[in-house]
Amino acid sequence: MKQNKPELLSPAGSLESVYAAVANGCDAVYMGGKNFSARYHARNFADEEIKQAIDYCHLHNVKVYITANTLYKQRELSPLLDFIQSVYQMGVDAVIVQDFGTAMLIKEYFPDLPLHGSTQMTAHHVADVEFLQQVGFQRIVLSRELYLEEIHEIIKATTIEVECFVHGALCVAYSGQCLMSSMIGGRSGNRGRCAQPCRLPYRLLKGSTILTDQESYLLSPKDIATIERIDDLIRSGIHSFKIEGRMKRPEYVAGVTRIYRKYIDRYFENKGSMNVEIGDIKTLQQLFNRGGLSQGYIGDKTDGGIKMMSTERPQNWGIYLGKVIAYDHKRKQCIIQTVEDLQPGDGIEIWTEQMPHPGVMITNSSKAGDKIIIRIAGNISVNAHVYKTKDQQLLNQIQATYRESRKIPISVYVKAEPMCPLFIKMWTENGYVVSMEGAIVEHAQKTPVTEQTLFNQIKKTGNTPFEIAHIQGDIEDTIYINIQSINQLRREILIALEEKITQSYQRQKKLVTYQMKKTKKDKEKKLTILIQRPDQLLAALQPGVFRIYIELEGFTIDDIRMAVIRCKQAGIECFVALPMIERTYIEKRLNCPISALEAMDIDGYLLRTYGQVQRTQRTNKQIVLDYTFNIFNAASIQAWNNYNKLQLTLSPELTRHEIDEIGEKEQEIIIHGYLPVMLTEQCPIGNILGHRENYKYCCYKNKEGSYFLLDRKGEKFHVQCNCHTCFTKIYNSQPLFLLDRINEMISLPISFLRLQFVSEEAKEIQEMIQGYLNGPTQPLIEKRKQEGHTKGHYFRGVE
Repeated sequence: MKQNKPELLSPAGSLESVYAAVANGCDAVYMGGKNFSARYHARNFADEEIKQAIDYCHLHNVKVYITANTLYKQRELSPLLDFIQSVYQMGVDAVIVQDFGTAMLIKEYFPDLPLHGSTQMTAHHVADVEFLQQVGFQRIVLSRELYLEEIHEIIKATTIEVECFVHGALCVAYSGQCLMSSMIGGRSGNRGRCAQPCRLPYRLLKGSTILTDQESYLLSPKDIATIERIDDLIRSGIHSFKIEGRMKRPEYVAGVTRIYRKYIDRYFENKGSMNVEIGDIKTLQQLFNRGGLSQGYIGDKTDGGIKMMSTERPQNWGIYLGKVIAYDHKRKQCIIQTVEDLQPGDGIEIWTEQMPHPGVMITNSSKAGDKIIIRIAGNISVNAHVYKTKDQQLLNQIQATYRESRKIPISVYVKAEPMCPLFIKMWTENGYVVSMEGAIVEHAQKTPVTEQTLFNQIKKTGNTPFEIAHIQGDIEDTIYINIQSINQLRREILIALEEKITQSYQRQKKLVTYQMKKTKKDKEKKLTILIQRPDQLLAALQPGVFRIYIELEGFTIDDIRMAVIRCKQAGIECFVALPMIERTYIEKRLNCPISALEAMDIDGYLLRTYGQVQRTQRTNKQIVLDYTFNIFNAASIQAWNNYNKLQLTLSPELTRHEIDEIGEKEQEIIIHGYLPVMLTEQCPIGNILGHRENYKYCCYKNKEGSYFLLDRKGEKFHVQCNCHTCFTKIYNSQPLFLLDRINEMISLPISFLRLQFVSEEAKEIQEMIQGYLNGPTQPLIEKRKQEGHTKGHYFRGVE
């Protein structure tokens, strides 16, 4: 079977990074505007810079994808559409989107603009991809947690383009489902403002007992590098290989792009055979690594778990340089035994027991094996490890690759005969052709203009994007035309060729008239309850409760049947909450698959993924979409209303005022309980206590106990393991509690208010439900205040 060469997609956080990526062989770049990107703290691009970057890339036959991959508040939709209008006219090749409503608006107003589904859409199952293809996406960026065989299965089962990350930083949580930064500090990862709490130190607790001697970076993954799996990635059929790094320096972009370009090309040149050189792996490590690089989840299945994590330090390590063999504290003199060459300008860092580690810039050259002496202050001990964090020679070499812009090779034909206009035709390798006539060629009276003279003048392309790779012509021997006329025609035709290329991508302005549709509001409120375990059911069966959601992962088939019977007896609706992540292997291990649920007398489903929407299209049961769909604005509400008659749960990142603006009948919000802030394949319990060194299971499988992550401020985050599927949820340290503000929540124009319970016992569940049904009691409020709680974002909002 013929294998197509995959696209190499590079990050660009600045114009310099664009030049670096293009010069080193990328096929496409992705970049963000100032206000609408998932890398809000990157430099990003002003509109005029975007135009410059798009034109530059298109001249070099490189595609440009604009990242509009965050969630948008209602007031941001009109400015966003103006931005999309702008880049659409500039000729951008696609937009990368997370927000479902935004995607459907773009599809409506700009139907010829390709849509790429961001990894923030959490597509991790064939059904997810089928749904997104069905609604109009041309490409999906899969979740980074997928194994190579899962990726291959998705590609075989669908016709959509599939894009996967092959190098760079790895989120510990499923992208699009992480609320940790949002809940801790109000900086939403879903809106590009992630404060990276995963890169902070934690301790592991069992109950109130500390199990780890010191803080370590339990949630900090190493960066991924799949360079040694390029052959497998190509054979899987992945359309686009994506390099992460819009926050990284241009040298990083250039160096990583160059190495991946080298091995993609080598694979096809050598008919599938490739040998990755150790020097290239070392270069990747020098450019950036957090205690080494991993192959991520597509790697060998014996190389997962703790091996993927950088528990000692979350920042760049550099490469190992050697160790301290002597240190004079009084004179601040350090002797280091090296194993790497050093050059002036290199940076080194000595690891000590306390951060920050002392570092210094090298001023003298040395060879691997030399002992070097440096002056440096710090609490340095003998045998301390030393790392080279900066390789100046490597940076110089990389900078040289893009210091001068790469020229576009063109071919030229020239015709010069007496009494006719000078004729020049120019064309590119990919089919752009321009021809033009100039001044009249005369008979030579004295010294004729030779073919070589004429060709030499035309070859002077100067600071244009072009260089002449081949020139030929029909030039008569006895002609004359002045040099100025030749130069004038050359300048004009080169300008015309550049304009023809760039303008071929540009589009006409579209009419965009977005207005929020007025919808029906609802004053009547119904209470819904979500429970995790069968032993919580009786406490939830109270008069006044309208609906109970039972978490499928915690219930057997018999448990569900009994729950249905008891709910029916109490006159309460019974819904099954499907898994938040439902990969193929999870689906196979469910206690009760959808096919079995369809035959049961449940009232409906609480859906968490796009694939679950796809797989329940023909059901006659009621459907509620959970907050995992990140419903943030009226455009998303309208898009789902257009798709099917569904009930919607609004994002917990919205404020009361934002809900008041977009709220309508048949919507739900969560007003009480512990929210999952991370869904992750990395189990801190398995990694640390269970010595988990592969992708599945450990010696702590099914061990009982309540485990927590303890942060630097003393906050405890409950770690809930599902050892049946080897999947972990990490919950917020404080429960959402709005009992003392219940009247304000009741006034919102939505239909359903949900209480969620995780590990609470029956008595607490019963008390809390009664409080919300019958009105708050002061003892209940005081008790919760003493134990700690959060109002979430209803009164503060997110950046």
